[in-house]
Amino acid sequence: MGRAQARQEAFDAYVRRAAAADTPRTNQAETLAKLSRLKERGDLSDDEFQRAKDKALH
Repeated sequence: MGRAQARQEAFDAYVRRAAAADTPRTNQAETLAKLSRLKERGDLSDDEFQRAKDKALH
């Protein structure tokens, strides 16, 4: 349980940093690419990916 919580906290921190970036369009593309890689590796579930993608785009 502790490992899952640590992964979630790290993921949440990453999303907050990515969403707060200065240049929205460039960083959106970079963020989406990173999120896609995380999902492909199995580090993100479909739901986590969708939530992060929504945050990055809005």
